[in-house]
Amino acid sequence: MCELFFEELRRRRVFPSRARIRAVPNRGPSMTAARKFTASARRALLCSTALALGLAFGIPAPAAAASQERTASYDIQNQSLGVALREFGRLSGVQIIFSEDLVRGRTAPALRGDFAASEALDRLLAGSGLVAQRTPTGAVMIVRAGDRLQVEGATFLPDQATTVDEILVTGSRIRGAPPSAPVIRLTQDEMRNAGNANLGDAIRDLPQNFSGGQNPAVGPGSGSESGNANSTSQVNLRGLGPDATLTLLNGRRLSYSGVRQGVDITAIPLAAVERVEIVADGSSALYGSDAVGGVVNVILRRDFDGVSASARFGASTDGGNVQEQYTLAAGRIWDGGGLIATVNYEDATAITARQRSYTDRLQESQIIYPPIEAWGGILSGHQRLGSFADFRVDALYNRRDSFAGTPLGPTEDYDYFGSTVDMSLTSYLLSPSVAFDLPSGWRGELSIVHGRDTTDQTAAVYIGGALAQGIEGRFDNATRVYEATAEGPIFSAPGGNVRLAVGAGYREIEFESFSSSNPVIQANQNARFAYGEIHFPIVRQLALTTAVRYEDYEDLGDVVVPKIGLTFAPNPDWDFKASWGESFKTPTLNRQYMNEGATLVRASAAGGQGYDPDNLVLVRSGGNPDLDPERATTWSVTAVWHPQRLPGLDIGVSYFDVEYKDRVVVAVTSTPGALSNPLYASFITLNPSEAQLQEIIAGLTGTFTNNTGVPYTPENVVAVLDRRFQNVAEQRVQGVDASFAYTFDAGRYGSVATVAGGTYLTSDQIILPGQPSVDLSGTVFNPPRFRGRIGLAWSNGDFVLSPQLNYSGRLTDRRFATPEKLSSQVTYDLTARYRLRTLLPGDGDLEIAASVLNITNEAPEPIRTTLANDVPYESTNYSPRGRYVGITLTGRW
Repeated sequence: MCELFFEELRRRRVFPSRARIRAVPNRGPSMTAARKFTASARRALLCSTALALGLAFGIPAPAAAASQERTASYDIQNQSLGVALREFGRLSGVQIIFSEDLVRGRTAPALRGDFAASEALDRLLAGSGLVAQRTPTGAVMIVRAGDRLQVEGATFLPDQATTVDEILVTGSRIRGAPPSAPVIRLTQDEMRNAGNANLGDAIRDLPQNFSGGQNPAVGPGSGSESGNANSTSQVNLRGLGPDATLTLLNGRRLSYSGVRQGVDITAIPLAAVERVEIVADGSSALYGSDAVGGVVNVILRRDFDGVSASARFGASTDGGNVQEQYTLAAGRIWDGGGLIATVNYEDATAITARQRSYTDRLQESQIIYPPIEAWGGILSGHQRLGSFADFRVDALYNRRDSFAGTPLGPTEDYDYFGSTVDMSLTSYLLSPSVAFDLPSGWRGELSIVHGRDTTDQTAAVYIGGALAQGIEGRFDNATRVYEATAEGPIFSAPGGNVRLAVGAGYREIEFESFSSSNPVIQANQNARFAYGEIHFPIVRQLALTTAVRYEDYEDLGDVVVPKIGLTFAPNPDWDFKASWGESFKTPTLNRQYMNEGATLVRASAAGGQGYDPDNLVLVRSGGNPDLDPERATTWSVTAVWHPQRLPGLDIGVSYFDVEYKDRVVVAVTSTPGALSNPLYASFITLNPSEAQLQEIIAGLTGTFTNNTGVPYTPENVVAVLDRRFQNVAEQRVQGVDASFAYTFDAGRYGSVATVAGGTYLTSDQIILPGQPSVDLSGTVFNPPRFRGRIGLAWSNGDFVLSPQLNYSGRLTDRRFATPEKLSSQVTYDLTARYRLRTLLPGDGDLEIAASVLNITNEAPEPIRTTLANDVPYESTNYSPRGRYVGITLTGRW
């Protein structure tokens, strides 16, 4: 009874500060009578003090508090006890404290149904020899039967250095440290409730993500920074570009895909994923290059015992996009280890212009959403090595084939007068690691990452039904990372242990681009790196985290970036966070080393005035090996309200600011008028010497073209215009993220979980100093100013019903003299899942899930186009899929 008063007094900050709670073995008869008396007297004194203070502060009686225990719906499979306890903590909202050594080798029975938290926990611990005891902090500690909790001193905090199974959360390298920026979590159940078939679908639903860049739905005419090179899906947080978002698998880097240093997130089967953690905050000090817009960490299921097989069938009601998907997951756990393997096959047919009313301006055979066939799998295993080390390995393989067909005229099909591209992608990853215990509570780890991503393309041009030209190409990316890390406590502070994480390693990326019409490009980028992070709990409610990273590149020099974070919890109802840091992104190897060409034009055609007709300008274009890293300064402040009087409610608001400098762009956007534009003066070399011209021409890896009709001589060249990539642009992104989550028990009607999120974003860009700022957000082919999503999951026993609402703000088309407005779009999704027990042989069960996405069949608004085969709608923000109806059958044993 006293423990409940202790808990409430702690929440109200009545009881003071210092203490530890630990599990103490029950020594039975060996405890002397004097020690028993002292312990009893001390506990009686504490209890009476707590009761008196409780009455003074109007704290409810323990029986009343206990009667308010929340009932939740559980669907936990037979698996390792540690994994089951974490899942219980997530579903129940109860903080669970346990030692990994204590639960290692123990399994938990399956738990399905609606239970109070205490009953659910008792069922999971049945037969394990372990029991649950509530601590005065409100958490639940798992101890051996016969042990008890001993309270020392004047504080009621567990000794987290020795008793808490500390989880490493994306956004920090410190075990158990809360990140100083918000972490968005998507669980597998949440993604399935949203009707997502793969991680690409899930990430496109995220309000903080922009679907421009590399995305299979992006069509021709969608802007210079977007396109579909290999039908992959790449994360693009804040719309800063897929190469400015770092995507990880279990905290490890994956190989880039294509030419823009983005990562194919759909290569990871959804069935193998436990959750996805997204930190939309600059994190280069922790993770290195690319983490400007943020970090996406896909975390695999660690333990799975049994077999799961699923089949998904569906189609768009307007035609096309006929989907089949088959997934098989099998796992086994044993004393000290486990293994899970997942294989996945997907096939979806194309959507053509003839199948959508809003594409009637296109030739009807044009493919507006590609057919995709993909198969692959993932394997993840771990094993305890003796009493001090753990081995883990993740292996991934993926193959994806797709096709694009584009007519070149208004009447004939693409295979009569047009072009086709066959795209085939193959990727793999192997990532072994060994983590080992070190003295004084430290933990070390050695890891290796070896991955490759290869895209092969075969393009063909048809005229009159005959093959007029064929081109083959390849983009090949490889990644190798070798890293050593260590983390642990260094000394004690008033708020707890000060912890330090350090790491060092070597990273190498390789890039090769081949085309039968151009020379081969081969390049690599090697870096040595080291980092450190310190978490300093100043007092219990206030903690400071600092980090710094150093990277040394062979071709780019040194980069040093810091990060500072602050977390403050003045009372149990509020959390405040603040983060400031610098981030960077190395230039893509394609932009550094793509073939450089040169073209001669007449000076008058380049805006020159007063020149002779024979005076020429040499225009350089292509890659620039002298590019430097792009740099950004980011900061954010966050407030989170989770009132104790409304368990399950969590409301968060965060303001973010990204100042992105030295962005790589083609600064001179066009040749006509360039010589007379003062903004381009720094990219023009007047009266170049013969030696300068010879050096430029000798260094060309592409073509040298003279279309002037005037013979080239160095004396005729009056200027050199540099239209290569340059570090000149600046971009400022600011905005607000808001989140709402509320889970409550509806009694005999089940339970309800509501999740909502939205982002308001402004994005301004300056290409060159002196030019006016251009407002990007809210314009076509850029993120809208506001995106939001609301989802609800009502579960009652074996039935789950989940409606979703998606909102995308209005856009303005400013590409032409008269701007046009595009209305906002609202779509509605609905998924229902029902589990049938005892239908399958053995102890298996069958789940039937039905989804209707975009129920009202909202279509994109038409936009003006420049070329005949540009898609006449905004394909970076709106999909041509339309209403989709699908059904999924899943059997589990």
